[in-house]
Amino acid sequence: MSDFSKRLLSIRKNLSQRDDRIYLNTGVIGPLSAAAKLAAAEILFSSGEKNGYQLLREIAEKTRGSLARLLNAAPGEIALKNSTTHGIYEALWSLPWQKGDEVLISDVEHHAITRPLLQLADRYGIVVRYFSTKDGKSAASFKGALSDKTRLAAFSHVSYITGERIPAKELIAAAHQRGVPVLIDGAQAVGAVDVDLKDLDVDYYSLPGQKWLFGPQGSAALFVRQDVLEQYKPAINDTEKPYPYQNEKIAIDIRRFEPALPNSFVLAGLGASVDWFLEEVGKKDAFSTIADTVSYVRNQLASIEDISLITPDSFAGLVAIKVLKKDPKELLSYLGEQKIFARTVDPFGYLRLSFSYFVTPEETDRLLTSIRTFLSQ
Repeated sequence: MSDFSKRLLSIRKNLSQRDDRIYLNTGVIGPLSAAAKLAAAEILFSSGEKNGYQLLREIAEKTRGSLARLLNAAPGEIALKNSTTHGIYEALWSLPWQKGDEVLISDVEHHAITRPLLQLADRYGIVVRYFSTKDGKSAASFKGALSDKTRLAAFSHVSYITGERIPAKELIAAAHQRGVPVLIDGAQAVGAVDVDLKDLDVDYYSLPGQKWLFGPQGSAALFVRQDVLEQYKPAINDTEKPYPYQNEKIAIDIRRFEPALPNSFVLAGLGASVDWFLEEVGKKDAFSTIADTVSYVRNQLASIEDISLITPDSFAGLVAIKVLKKDPKELLSYLGEQKIFARTVDPFGYLRLSFSYFVTPEETDRLLTSIRTFLSQ
């Protein structure tokens, strides 16, 4: 038995995981860690003991440091937000758009990217173009779609629809060769795979706290590379506040993307959950466990008749399948009756399963047995 297997019982207790329930919906909201609960409670119950604004700033800096350690970034490159979508909006609205500018996105994007682009198209006349992710050819399609009019590339690190892990580093390098900045939605990547932002050399990277990091809802962050901070002007900004106030100046550091912080107990919870992950769980064990689990599940699902495996060989923590002869919502309902919790991805008709590091081999086998039983009825 591996050291991680020995520690798994304690890890599961810290995530309130019960043996009679199988939670496979981390890609929506992960279980809140005990570390996050305790940190948030300490802030809530210590209200009034310290200057509120000073306390918020101290917590923010600590959480910024925790995320920087996790992501291999500088603390001054991380803006604290209340959602991945919020960070994406801030990044998109920081660019000096002109009519006819093109944004290159994938054909399986989340509305966190597509919705603000619709607004930008309506207001500034930008053009949204797509690259294909089909058949593992996303890199070739992306490179072929880049043009002299491309002003930004924006895509998910891991597709929320198919579970495919896009070759982000290769795509970023290709974009940068053409002088095109890149924005990544990391909602299904951070906490499921190792994300090294220096190695990626990405311009913007938005991520949630409540999914694979097991932080509170309403916690998130936006990474903005240091040299990008010096070039772009977000729609909303903080300021330097010397007295008299009429001498205020627009902030030039990460506060360009951080006009208002999330509340203190949310930030404290996120920071504590990230610290617990780094110090008690361990990145190496967590990510290798997820990879092994998903690899096993994919192999088993591929052998089941009447199941089409959607998630390709390049994966993270999500597995998407298509039930060929039955309604996926009926399968979802059946799994719920077995106390197995997942989700469907509409309108594609996929069942999506999220495998974090706390999911045990026994639970994966119970899932597979339940799917086989449903299909045999």
